[in-house]
Amino acid sequence: MGQGLGLALSSRRWRAVVSEFPASRLESILHEGEASAPGPVVAADRTGSIITGAPGPEAVVAPGRTGPHRAGFTLVELLVVIAIIGMLVGLLLPAVQQAREAARQLSCGNNLRQIGLASLSFSSQHTHFPSAGWSYKFAGDATMGVGKSQPGGWAYSLLPYLEQDALYQLGGTRSDTTESGNKSYAEQAIQVPLSVFICPSRRTVKLYPKRYANSNVYPINCTLVSMTSKGDYASNYGTGNLGDNAYRLNVESYREAKSANYTATGNNTGVIYAGSEIAPEKIYDGTSNTFLLGEKYLSPENYDGGTDSVYCHSDDNGILFGTDPDTCRMTSVRPYADRQGFMNNETPVNFGGPHPGGLRMVMADGSVHSVSFSVDGTIFQALGTREGNEAYLLP
Repeated sequence: MGQGLGLALSSRRWRAVVSEFPASRLESILHEGEASAPGPVVAADRTGSIITGAPGPEAVVAPGRTGPHRAGFTLVELLVVIAIIGMLVGLLLPAVQQAREAARQLSCGNNLRQIGLASLSFSSQHTHFPSAGWSYKFAGDATMGVGKSQPGGWAYSLLPYLEQDALYQLGGTRSDTTESGNKSYAEQAIQVPLSVFICPSRRTVKLYPKRYANSNVYPINCTLVSMTSKGDYASNYGTGNLGDNAYRLNVESYREAKSANYTATGNNTGVIYAGSEIAPEKIYDGTSNTFLLGEKYLSPENYDGGTDSVYCHSDDNGILFGTDPDTCRMTSVRPYADRQGFMNNETPVNFGGPHPGGLRMVMADGSVHSVSFSVDGTIFQALGTREGNEAYLLP
């Protein structure tokens, strides 16, 4: 009879019975029914008597349970979520970029610190800092020693102190002849990219185009190449003119150059210039108050090229060659931040860099300091002279 009563209940009565019955009791009965009875236990009446049987088409779902259909996101909700994600990305992206630039600046500072320590090791062994080399026409030559007799630049002279002695010795078997077989040793040396001379904020470590690749004049002691290793750091030439002695060695052969009795001329007030042999004790303004080398200016359009612009001769040759705006800069002009399209008569010979706010300079005592692009020109020039009786400290 109870089974017939369950079948006769109307849908309204069914809902009333289920809604008034405690949910916990109903769930317990349902679980017991599933475990013991072959047929489903559907509900119970007010007194707790079990009502069995299959419900009608309007099945009742126990309270707290979800139905077979769920509502999705509306278009407005989806747009709001996308907008929030976009705002978060917009807030995080500058922070990520700043973190990356900070890491690149740290790497650049480490490069300069290594170069500064290598310079001190060089001066400790040879009693003077390296020379800037003869001119852009000459690559380094391990058989020519150091100082004013070395045709290659300061970077070449420092290779043994930067764990690159094998690269330095590549030219050690060259003779006085101009045969291509002998010149090929220098060719190998100038085509090895060196990360210690590259600022990661400016460019990657690879070979870059070299000017005069098709010339029959340059370089004199090296095979002609179209690609070479470059650098982002330059020595302190002081307030003298780079042309005073950098390009006076006008010779046609390497043999002639070796017997030219090359000596430094001109008013060079810096520490590393053509034919220089400056000892630390000769820096009368103090090694901690005098620049040794630092970051050089370069317009961004010449980062990867440096062969077409009117002012490209500030980065058209290579880091291991002799005196040139590629490897030497002056302090008679203020430093500039790298800027697209900004080139004038000063930019090929001034210091600068790609970092926001300032550049890094190595002092003659090996320490590395940040210098603002807004530094007073008088102070910057004084820090570039070794014996100007100025004892300025970096601000």
